[in-house]
Amino acid sequence: MADPKMSETLKQFQSKVTTTSVNERVLIFTNLHPFLQKPGKITICLNEDHPEVELHRQKIPGSVDIYAELCSGLSENPLSFCLLCCILKYLASKKDQDRLSKYKKTFLEAYVKSIIGSRAKIPVHVLKCCNELLKLVTRDDFREQVLPALERAMLRNPEIVLQSFCIMIEGLKIELSPFVMNVGKLLGPQCHSKDDSARDQVATACCHLAALCSEQEAVEKLTKHFFAILNGSEGKLTVVTQRISVLTAIGHLSKHTVSGAAPVQKLSSAVVEMFIPVLQQEVHEGTLLQALAQMSLWCAKFTTEVPDKLMQWFKTGFALKSSTTAVRAAYIQCMDATFSGDCLIKGLDVCPLLNSSIEKASAQSTNHSLVFEALVAASLLAKLSMADIQAESKMAIFWAAVLDRQKQIFINDKFLAQASDEALKRIATLTRRLVTDHPQKMNETDSRGYYKAMVYALTHGNHETRKHVQSEIKKMTAALGGCQISLALIQQFRQILQAEKLLDYENIEDGADVKFINPSVLSNALLALTSIPHPEPKEAELVAMEVLVDAHHPCIMAHCGDLWVNIVAGLRLDAQDLISKNLDKITSDINKALVVSPGLQNTVCTMVRIAPKVLLPNILDQVYELLKVDGLSNVSQTDVNIMNWPEGDLYDKSVLESAGGSSDTSANMKRESKLYSYAEQLEFLELRK
Repeated sequence: MADPKMSETLKQFQSKVTTTSVNERVLIFTNLHPFLQKPGKITICLNEDHPEVELHRQKIPGSVDIYAELCSGLSENPLSFCLLCCILKYLASKKDQDRLSKYKKTFLEAYVKSIIGSRAKIPVHVLKCCNELLKLVTRDDFREQVLPALERAMLRNPEIVLQSFCIMIEGLKIELSPFVMNVGKLLGPQCHSKDDSARDQVATACCHLAALCSEQEAVEKLTKHFFAILNGSEGKLTVVTQRISVLTAIGHLSKHTVSGAAPVQKLSSAVVEMFIPVLQQEVHEGTLLQALAQMSLWCAKFTTEVPDKLMQWFKTGFALKSSTTAVRAAYIQCMDATFSGDCLIKGLDVCPLLNSSIEKASAQSTNHSLVFEALVAASLLAKLSMADIQAESKMAIFWAAVLDRQKQIFINDKFLAQASDEALKRIATLTRRLVTDHPQKMNETDSRGYYKAMVYALTHGNHETRKHVQSEIKKMTAALGGCQISLALIQQFRQILQAEKLLDYENIEDGADVKFINPSVLSNALLALTSIPHPEPKEAELVAMEVLVDAHHPCIMAHCGDLWVNIVAGLRLDAQDLISKNLDKITSDINKALVVSPGLQNTVCTMVRIAPKVLLPNILDQVYELLKVDGLSNVSQTDVNIMNWPEGDLYDKSVLESAGGSSDTSANMKRESKLYSYAEQLEFLELRK
């Protein structure tokens, strides 16, 4: 049995915790303090990993029930659900099904009343905590309790309940196919709301809703419902943002969990055919781009064949006069998503369209929109070239553009400087496909420019771009010859790194025209370039030694002082053994260095810290040899200061002052002298100055 005094104190806490009096709450916690100091104390932390939880349950068996009853009494306050769900999480971790069943019904009733039925917005962190309760909800619970309450609440206060509704869908773990239309009809009106945040919440909710649907018919019905909304079933949508939001929701429904090649193929074909009338009627470029982007998500689901209607529309839509370069590029990206796996061979039918884009860009290489279209086409052609042996006969224009070392239309500096995030992603994809699929054509010279462009994209400011490039590099280094690819990329990265200088990043004023790469970006870039999966020991050592000084550049050290150690560990090497094996090379590189750069200094510090017994004797011997030089004893502090003084700047400015203060004796100088001419006397004075 629980301590009766403690129970009485908790009951006082229950009645006072919701009051505004701070003094009353302090008094209650003061009364609880003696119980918290006992060996079998109540632990506020109900984490299953906490060492005192089991001790607490053994010494005070009824404590969990006390907590649960206390929370039940506080359920009208939404904040109490945080502690309530901690209790459920603890019981679930201990597989205490009896108590879970006992309290789930009570807690769920409180959730329906206080969260779904709330007349004010609930804090997001409280809604997230309720996921522990939602995990326990069954189909019957949802049908009988949750769904009716949702329908009433969405009719009464949709703008207040929507946030709770959307986060609730994320927390559920049941199959929602039987209820998908009920939920879809509640979300539909909010999908074209005037409130931007409401539309975003619905789009995210559709993604989570689709993930809980595994029946083809249910997903297809829901998709038709949203297409009907797009076509005006709930009123004509004239605002562009509303149409884009509905299209986004339709695209998110592609995250469904329908299994089986045939059902997925049938569902994807049906949805893609619904997109075609939208593309035929739409004239706004932004809406067209969004429609094609969302259709790409469904096209990526094709497993066995590409519908004939889609193939025909690719050719028709691409050739329309209303299709701008951006729209044509979006069509090609949609084709790229469509033609993969068993469907790759079908892509050969669109090769003439792709080649025409490359020809236009080659003729107008300064038109960046045309070059981007050609870049997307080249990326797809590099993929299609692997479809069949006969495909090579259609790739002449493609290879001529890719291997043109003079124009380099896809990777020249002007294009890279103005390239969008999507363009940089496509450059990374094109580079990966060229290097891994066509190593026989991409020699060292031809690859160098693409490696340079890829490293440029890897150090770009946009996080999503860097993440995409890192994934492409990971695929490249995992392929055959990944070590050599990594070394080639490191050489290009070194050129960028050497141009960087350590700045006081925190004190840079907003709007200041200072171009620099964030140290964290440089650090993560080098880590990505050296992440070779399952490398051979010799290859791993080669890569680790190649980046020894680079990993100690001041800009990188500002973010991660142990980056080289992390790289070595990632390559599955021992740092001390690596230093011992390469001791001669390390000491030789240090001795040969004409200038002791900060990076080299940092390298020596790291080496000595990791393996002092191995490296320190060699360094000390070198220092002793240098100190034995006789001329060093004649060097004064002034000589050292002059050596370190900036070049072109006078160290001792007192010379100028003395020269300026001296009187000009040339005024009283005689024109002629028996020993020296007048000109010779002037030269003598200048020399004295």
